[in-house]
Amino acid sequence: MEAKADYTQDDTVDFRGQPVVSSKTGKWKACAFLVDIVSSVRNVNNWSESVWIMPILGAYTFTLSSLVYVLARVQQMSHSISFVKSNVSSLYASSKLTEEMSVGQTLEELPFTFASLSPSPHHLHHILYFFIITEILN
Repeated sequence: MEAKADYTQDDTVDFRGQPVVSSKTGKWKACAFLVDIVSSVRNVNNWSESVWIMPILGAYTFTLSSLVYVLARVQQMSHSISFVKSNVSSLYASSKLTEEMSVGQTLEELPFTFASLSPSPHHLHHILYFFIITEILN
C-alpha cells in the first residue's frame, strides 16, 4: 500500500508510459514552466497588439500622403488654369491691338512683344493638363 502512495493518484504517466512518482515531479519543479508560460503569453499578446495596430497606422499614413498629393495637384491645376486664362486674355488683347493697328505700323511699334505672349516650356505641361481635363469633362 505504501508503494502505491509514492505514485500520483490521478493515473498520470511520464514520457515513457510509466506511472509518475509524486516525489520527483510537480510542485516547485513545475513552477518554472508556469512562469515561462505566463511570460510567453504576455509576449504573444503584446506582439499581436502591434500586429493589429500597424496596418491601421499604415492606412492613416497612406490617406494622409494621398491627401497631400491631391492638394498639390489641385494647386498645380489652379495655377495652370490661371496661367491659361491670363494667356488667353493677353492673346485676346493682342488681337484687338492688331485690329486697331494702322496699315503702315510694324510689329516693333506695338507696346508689347509676341515673345511675351508665348508660354515658357515650364508652363507647357500646365496647358496640356488644362486641355486634357477639358476634354475629359466634355
